Amino acid sequence: MFIKNQKAQLSIELVIIIGIIIIGTIIFAIFYLSTTSKNIGRATEALEKEVDSGSSLINKENVSIPAHTLAVCGDGILSPGEACDTNGPIFPSGTSCSGNLTCNNCIEIICT
Repeated sequence: MFIKNQKAQLSIELVIIIGIIIIGTIIFAIFYLSTTSKNIGRATEALEKEVDSGSSLINKENVSIPAHTLAVCGDGILSPGEACDTNGPIFPSGTSCSGNLTCNNCIEIICT
């Protein structure tokens, strides 16, 4: 296609190029959003299955925090992963010793 006026031809070519770029961007955005939505849906389903199965999550409101990451030595709470807690000290129920019980860095119960 050849138009006698060079400026008009250049303008038409630029409009066509910009149109192609816009259409390509729209197609890419649709593909990207569709893929992202599917991945979020899969992650949500997997997380709901984990919560429903009662695995190592605290509760359904805070499903992103695994219980094993909450153990803090010396907080006065006997958390999963701690043999005892130094604040108190606190020992698991049923722990017995004929002498003195001590807690060593929340990982070892010592009976002296």
